Amino acid sequence: MIGFSFDWFNQQGFKDVLSMVYNIIDIVRIVVPIGLIVMTTLDITKKVINPEDKEGQKKILIRLIAALIIFLIPTIINITFDILGIDIDGIKTPTSAPTSTPQPTATSLTVTCKKGTYLPAFSSTCVKCIENFYCTGGTFNKGVDSNPLGLTYCGDGYTSKAGAEKFSDCIKTVTPTPVPTATPKPTATPKPTATPKPTLSSVKITNCPSTSITFKPGEKITLTTDIPSTFNGEIKWVPDNHHNNFKITISNDKRSATLEVIQKPISLFSTITVVAGGQASACLIYVEKDPKLSSVNITNCPDYSKKYNPGEKITLNTDVPADFKGKIEWKPDDSHNNFKITPSSDGRSATLEVIQNPISFFSTTTVIAGGQVDVCLINVQKDPLLTDVHITNCPKSSTKLNPGDKVTLYTDIPSTFKGKIEWKPDSSHNNFKVTPSSDGRSVTLEVIQNPVSTFSTTTVVAGGQASSCLINIQKDPLLASVNITDCPDKSIKYSPGDKITLHTDIPSTFKGEIKWVPDDYHNNFKITPSSDKRSVTLEVIQNPVSTFSTTTVVAGGQASSCLINVKK
Repeated sequence: MIGFSFDWFNQQGFKDVLSMVYNIIDIVRIVVPIGLIVMTTLDITKKVINPEDKEGQKKILIRLIAALIIFLIPTIINITFDILGIDIDGIKTPTSAPTSTPQPTATSLTVTCKKGTYLPAFSSTCVKCIENFYCTGGTFNKGVDSNPLGLTYCGDGYTSKAGAEKFSDCIKTVTPTPVPTATPKPTATPKPTATPKPTLSSVKITNCPSTSITFKPGEKITLTTDIPSTFNGEIKWVPDNHHNNFKITISNDKRSATLEVIQKPISLFSTITVVAGGQASACLIYVEKDPKLSSVNITNCPDYSKKYNPGEKITLNTDVPADFKGKIEWKPDDSHNNFKITPSSDGRSATLEVIQNPISFFSTTTVIAGGQVDVCLINVQKDPLLTDVHITNCPKSSTKLNPGDKVTLYTDIPSTFKGKIEWKPDSSHNNFKVTPSSDGRSVTLEVIQNPVSTFSTTTVVAGGQASSCLINIQKDPLLASVNITDCPDKSIKYSPGDKITLHTDIPSTFKGEIKWVPDDYHNNFKITPSSDKRSVTLEVIQNPVSTFSTTTVVAGGQASSCLINVKK
């Protein structure tokens, strides 16, 4: 039997001819229907003038049908070519002339990264080049390599911005020349210069298990790397943020890690990545997926007419079969969580204890297992309402309180009220330690700091009513300036274990709050303030990716920062 193949449709010559035909059809599908619509409009006008003209009505119908058919011709062609398996995208958008040696690899298995981007490990999407690397772009196989592709380290002593495309985008770091002093102090024993920490040309997880092996909860996998023992830089193990199904235990030298499967995931794979010396390697591990259930039901949800009070307990049971080994979750109602939930040891039942009288008089509890869900709606006795609530002894606004002062506030909430009583601090100016009484009808406030603002409110809420008390607190004194007096020269580089003590010119008469604030992005120090906080000792705890870090002191509405150079 002689077979017929449509492969010749995908030849370049045929594509070029059909590309021209497509362009003509695109013009015709727009111009011709517009012309037919214009002519139809004229026919309708004639029909209005001469209603007896039956021929005109037939012309209108024929032209409308013709316009619709012409407009749909490209769609019909697309559907036909898709059924026949012809590369319709290649025809509509012809490529440049083929090279003498066409690539045999299917394009669906590769991805082309433009300059300034690279392909992460086991990924199919290009991302922007990271700092201190450059990315020349190229075509790579999707999601099969355990190392990033197209990512090249600039080298020790070079830096680059994110998105660098070539080595010339890497800038050599210039070490500033120390400014000589007039009379340098001789040192008895100068510190030896630390040996620069080496970079690595590559990093690999040497025993990544085969993707044909599937792991179950409780099983352990130990991964080892080829990082040499002479490497003294930082080594990190990074879990999969989306599918973190492991408890990770890292060895003392960080060159290996033991993973314990802690759950059955919705997704059946998870990655673990090791990063060291500017290089990375990832391992893709398959984990047994949760089995599916056809349905899940709470079998004894109480009747909605029954109302529960605080302290009462309800046990809910499910029909989850005993042979189901997947994860079972009990979830409270986020909006009206009025229960303390205690699941059974096998998770197939849960005991709910009512812990408060809600504003809303119902609450739901949900069970989730095997991709199925069931919800139970439970009626809870609603809080009684009060007509009014007052704080009866709010201090006068002319009375100013200092740190350490205490004030007790009382309310007129009757002893017969059994609902919930809440004391809420001022979210903007919370300057108090709040201690409610055992029955909640009074509260003791202790001033714990001098605020930037001179007032703070405390509010009591009960029975749908509220009352607030505005309290005046002695404001922090302001300083004209604050300075760190002995910030080290930026030409001095510090190594892990080195300590630096910084002093300030904050006067001893200043009684306000003093804060030392680390650098959020490059916090490379252990900070130990002195007892009066007018000085601080910094201990370098790691070699950073960046070569500097700042420490800031804040007092009396003023601030001063010190930039410290840390050996990279």
